Amino acid sequence: MDVRTEILEKAISWFHQNGVKDLTESKIIDQLNLDGRIFTEHFRDKEDLVRQAVEYNLTATDVFPAEVLAQARNPVEEIILMFKCCADHVKDVHPGFFIQIQYLYPSAWNTYQRHLQINYYYQFYDLLNEGIRQKLFRHDINLEIVTKVLIEQLNVMHNTHLFPKHRYNMGEVFRSIFQYYLQGICTERGSQIAEAFFSNNTL
Repeated sequence: MDVRTEILEKAISWFHQNGVKDLTESKIIDQLNLDGRIFTEHFRDKEDLVRQAVEYNLTATDVFPAEVLAQARNPVEEIILMFKCCADHVKDVHPGFFIQIQYLYPSAWNTYQRHLQINYYYQFYDLLNEGIRQKLFRHDINLEIVTKVLIEQLNVMHNTHLFPKHRYNMGEVFRSIFQYYLQGICTERGSQIAEAFFSNNTL
């Protein structure tokens, strides 16, 4: 592992535990046990480190493990499992992390949003299309709009100002944001599959 990768792995782990609001370059160097010269060789400033750490984490982490998605028997169950994977991936992240990078580190937030659009958009789009073919999703839904709504639902789930973890049960937030919308775009058969899956699995 090269020096830059090691720094990024340490950094994203620390950011997920502590957030990024109170960062200073000296604090970063101290917390990550870095030589100041090494820091300046790899990063322009603290915002550049945050952006690179977020980008590294997005590309290095498999948010949708194949063994998890393999449990799905149809597109409805697969979309549910994809949302659950995303929820599980961020459940232990510092409650202020996402809102802090959104407002304090816009380049890092733009990196995150671009990743959602590039990687999640087509997976959701293709699953919805397949679900329509199998008559699990309504044939009259607008695929582009529904796909974008699903992605925005992921962003809402990460908004700790709307749903601070100390006040809201995240399982109920997940259910309220996602389950009822999903059932609304399902056919009767698809809705029954979704209801059964939610009833038989802890989310």
